[in-house]
Amino acid sequence: MSTTLKTNKLIIRFGYFVAVLTLLSIFILARATEGSETFQKLYLSLLITTLSGICSLFVIVLYFIYKTIKYYYLKVPGTSLSLTILSRTLLLAFIPLLFLSYFSFKFLHYEFQSSFDKGINDALTSSLTLSQKALSMRGLQALKDTQIVADIIAPFEYIALQRNLERIRKNIDAGELTVFDEKGFIQAFASIDKNTIIPLIPEHSDFIRVENRGGLFVVDRENNNFAIRVLTNINKPGAPNYYLQAVYQIPDTMSQLMQQVNKTVTERDKFNYLMPKVNSSFIFLLILVLLLGSLLLILSSFSFANDMARPIHDLIHGTKKVSQGNFDQQVFVQRQDDFGTLINSFNQMTRSLKEATEESEINRNKLESQRSYLETVINHMTAAVLTLDYQCRLLTFNESAKLLLNCQLDKVVNVDLQHIDESQVVYKTFIEQLGIDNINETSPEIEIKIDIGENVQQFVARVTPLPSTDKLHGGYVIIFYDMRQYLQQQKQAAWEEVARRLAHEIKNPLTPILLAAERLNYKLAGHLQEKEQKVLKRSIDVISNQVKSLKNMVDDFSHFAKPISLDKSNLSVHHLLKDIFELYKEHFLKTDFELSLTAKKDHILGNANSLRQVFHNLIKNAIEATEKQPIGRIEITTINEKNNLIVSISDNGIGLFDNHDVFEPYVTSKEKGTGLGLAIVKKIIQEHHGKIALNNRSDGSGVIVRLVLPLIKENE
Repeated sequence: MSTTLKTNKLIIRFGYFVAVLTLLSIFILARATEGSETFQKLYLSLLITTLSGICSLFVIVLYFIYKTIKYYYLKVPGTSLSLTILSRTLLLAFIPLLFLSYFSFKFLHYEFQSSFDKGINDALTSSLTLSQKALSMRGLQALKDTQIVADIIAPFEYIALQRNLERIRKNIDAGELTVFDEKGFIQAFASIDKNTIIPLIPEHSDFIRVENRGGLFVVDRENNNFAIRVLTNINKPGAPNYYLQAVYQIPDTMSQLMQQVNKTVTERDKFNYLMPKVNSSFIFLLILVLLLGSLLLILSSFSFANDMARPIHDLIHGTKKVSQGNFDQQVFVQRQDDFGTLINSFNQMTRSLKEATEESEINRNKLESQRSYLETVINHMTAAVLTLDYQCRLLTFNESAKLLLNCQLDKVVNVDLQHIDESQVVYKTFIEQLGIDNINETSPEIEIKIDIGENVQQFVARVTPLPSTDKLHGGYVIIFYDMRQYLQQQKQAAWEEVARRLAHEIKNPLTPILLAAERLNYKLAGHLQEKEQKVLKRSIDVISNQVKSLKNMVDDFSHFAKPISLDKSNLSVHHLLKDIFELYKEHFLKTDFELSLTAKKDHILGNANSLRQVFHNLIKNAIEATEKQPIGRIEITTINEKNNLIVSISDNGIGLFDNHDVFEPYVTSKEKGTGLGLAIVKKIIQEHHGKIALNNRSDGSGVIVRLVLPLIKENE
């Protein structure tokens, strides 16, 4: 859109340049129409330039009209406002322009028609007629005077004619007197101008006319002065006719008046002849000026409308972007008017919205992180957790709660208790037995018994109200355990305490005992006989071996008693099992090992050293269980089940005794075992949020150990 705006600006600037050039051409064209000889030679070029400029402006205006109509049908923001501004601007401008055009044409018509009206034309015609009649009367009078002189000089001889001609000239106030013979040769001449040597010679046709008519007069004009030239014949008795020519000067005042009348009449006739053409030329120039003004007005209106509508277009475009969630939108228009204030306010608003959105996003991410963290913590808790709203509707739960209640809790989320169907009756019974309505603070442990099929499930629960500004909308948190699991955890804690104390009490004297035995051997070995030395050595070896055995037992006690804190990472269980498998396969050749890793996903979040200890312990137990078999067989398999990795280790050994809890601390079937190995294994598996089960195989030959480990999530 910015490219289009730049293009429109360039076109408008070009239009203004063309308008100025065309206006200059019209001005020069007007000077040429007025009669300026300097510009009359360029008239055609100026006319072509003017028409080309007007056509160019017309094309530019058509371009903007097309663009505006196109944008209007495309519903481009700001086009409606642009059309409104354009129409009103043109309406306000064209009404005065129409009045101006009307009165301009009226004025031109009135000016040319009233400059020379009929009265002035009649006066000029009368003046011309009067001057012509005055000249005619003066010519007739001069002809009469000249004929009288011809009669007087008719009898004169040549000498007398030469002597009296000047005097006669003066008497009749003539400028020149000339006598011609029958052949037109000069016989006598007299002139008021002594410098004139040769008189004016009449045409041959003039002599013929005099013969036919007896005389003539002609009005001559020389150097803006009028003169009457008269030619008549002289009748000489008994001789051929002579001719007399007389020239009479018209007075200067009369000559000037007659000249002025003739000039005015000539100009009037010329003006009357040129008036339609001049009138048409000025009307044509006026039309050109009006066309130029109209096109320039339309072009300026488009420029003004676009300039006024562009901020609205940018604001509408920006508003749409903001409504779509793009708060980076900024309108860059440098204006100092109200539009500038509005645009600055819009930009400030988008910046504020962006800051608020970013802050909201940060807070949302924090809440999401906290929610994910809390969800992870709750889901990895061994205890079952439920959260209810103030109307005892289920909001959230963890996997342990789902397993303990053996219900599809996702189907009862946000469902009132009275609307829960019979398939989820265990959950409904559990909530009803809690008696939440009467709990205002953290409750003591509540024992709940629920019949699940043929079994009776016992739970220990604790209810805590959630804080709220409105007690009715606080909700509740319920933490509960399986009673058996709860008792087992307490028992586990007691055994850990026993192991910790035993390890502490036994470990302290072991080192002094070992040192004392070695010192006895060192002090007495050189003072005893050979037989006694053998007895001493055997006794010292027994003491050392027993001390080392006690140390191993103390280490097992310590490892069992201390809390397990594991550094976990992305771990491939298949890779770990392959390493352990190769190790045992090379060292225990009498045992048949089989590895079947069919799980497609085997990556978990775990500690390699701890899991290696688990697998070593389980495989070692399997090897010991198959020692009495002719051919020992151990099979390790993996499969995927939902989001878990299932690792199974089976053997063909002696199997388990009935009612024998192998994960119970200090319970063992081995002669030299401490009974802590499987207890430690279970503890490590639980730290990996997994489960372990150890059962006899279905065919009664050996044991199968089943490990359930959660697969790593994609975003971890």
